[in-house]
Amino acid sequence: MLHTKPASKAVYIWYILDVTSLSMVNVACLQLIQMLLASHYHVPMEEVREKLVVVTTFASILQYMAATLVVPIYSLVIKRFSPWVIIFFTWLGEQYMLVLSILAFLYPANASQIVHFIVYSISLLQGLSGAGPSIHAGWKAIAHASYIDEPFVLFITSIPIFSFFLGPFFASYLLFHISLFQLYLVAWLLHFVSGVAFSLIFYHSPTYSASSLETQPLFASFEVAEEVNCPGSFPSEDQVHRQHLSLHLISSLYKKYIKNINDVLFNSYFFQLTPTCRWLLMSFVFYMPSSVFFNYYVQYLLNVTKFPLEKVTFISSLQTFGSLVTCSILTYLSAFDHLTIQTFHYILIGGTLTLSILTMAYYTALNSFIPFLAFFHGMSRSMEPIFHSLLTIHAPLSSLQAYWRISAIFEAFATCFSYICLAYFYLQGTERRHLLFFLGPALLTLLSCFSSLLFHRYSS
Repeated sequence: MLHTKPASKAVYIWYILDVTSLSMVNVACLQLIQMLLASHYHVPMEEVREKLVVVTTFASILQYMAATLVVPIYSLVIKRFSPWVIIFFTWLGEQYMLVLSILAFLYPANASQIVHFIVYSISLLQGLSGAGPSIHAGWKAIAHASYIDEPFVLFITSIPIFSFFLGPFFASYLLFHISLFQLYLVAWLLHFVSGVAFSLIFYHSPTYSASSLETQPLFASFEVAEEVNCPGSFPSEDQVHRQHLSLHLISSLYKKYIKNINDVLFNSYFFQLTPTCRWLLMSFVFYMPSSVFFNYYVQYLLNVTKFPLEKVTFISSLQTFGSLVTCSILTYLSAFDHLTIQTFHYILIGGTLTLSILTMAYYTALNSFIPFLAFFHGMSRSMEPIFHSLLTIHAPLSSLQAYWRISAIFEAFATCFSYICLAYFYLQGTERRHLLFFLGPALLTLLSCFSSLLFHRYSS
C-alpha cells in the first residue's frame, strides 16, 4: 500500500485544488484569446482561426522552452532550499495569468491592442516560473520524500489528470449559469485560496531531504558550488565577498548547464544507450503529438464544427476522465505488484495502436458519439507514466543522471516538435483537407507503436 505523511495528504489536496482551478479555464482561454484577436484585427471571430492557432502554438513553444532553460536555477533551489519554493513561484506565474485575463475582460479595448503581449508574456512568465520540467522535478522530489512504497511516479501523475477532469467538468456546468468572465473570477478565487493554504502548509510541513539521487532534479549538477557555503553561512559584514560568490555560483551553474547540453548533443550519450533505450525514446517522441492532438481538436470543435463552449469543455473533461480511469487502474495494480515489466510492454504497444485508430475515428464520428470517443481516447492517452517508468528501468544504472538529462531534452524538443506538426496539420486540414488533421497525428502514433514493438523485441 501507499502511505503518506499527514502533512503530505494536505499538500496533495491543495495540489488538486490548484490544478482544478487552472483547468477550469483551459478551454475558455481559447475563447478569450479569439475574442481579443478579433477585436485587434477588427474582423469576425471566425476569420481569426488561423491566427489563433499560430499564436497558441508559439505561446506553447515559448513556455516550454523557457521552462527548460531555467531548469538549472530551480535545480539549485531544490538542492539548497526546498521543492516548495518552485511550487510557490509557479503559483505566482499562474496568478499572473488569471489576473491578467480578468483585466482583459474588464478593459477589452485596451487588452485587444496588446493581445500578443498578453499571451506571450503569460507563456514566458509561466515558463520562467517553473511550469514544465522544474515543477515536475519538484513534485517528484516531494513524492519521493512522502511515500514509503513505490510507485510514486504513477501516483503523482494521476493527481493532475484527476484535476483536469474536475476543472472542465465543473466549468461546463457553470457556463450554463454564469458568463465567461464570472468563470474566470471563480477560478481565480479558488486558485488564490489554494495559494494561501499552500503558505500554511509550507510553514508547517516537515523538512524534505534532497540528498539522494532520486530526489535530485533534472540537470542537477553535483560538482557545482562545491566550495560555496550554504545559505545563511555568509559573513553578514562581507557584502563584497557575497556578491562575488553569488556571481561565481551563477556562472558556474550555467557553465555546467552548457556542458550538460554539449554532453547530450555532441558526446553521443544517446548512441551509447542500449538499443532498448533508443527505441523507447523514439517511441516517446512519436507519441507526444497524440498527447498534443486534443488541444487542437478542441479548437477544431469550436471553430470548424461550431460546438458551443460549454459542450466542448464537457468533452474535454470526459477525455481527461478516461485518462484518470487508466492511471488509477495502473496505479492500483502496480501498488499490489499485479503488473510485470512485460505487461507494461504490452500495454504500451496496445495503447499506442489503439490511440492511432481512435485519432482517425474522430474524422468519421457522429457529433453525438464524440463524447464517448473522447473518453476512450483519454483512456488510451495515458502512456506517459509507463514511458517514464520503463525508461527508468532500462536506463544504464551507471549513467542515471545522464539519462535524466537526455530524457528532459527529448521531452522538451518532442513537445515543441508536436506543437509545430499539429499546427501544420490543423491549418492544412481545416483549410483544404480535413482528413490531414486526423491522419497526420494518427500516422505519428503508429510510428510510436512500431518503435514500441522494436523496444519489446530488443528488451526480451
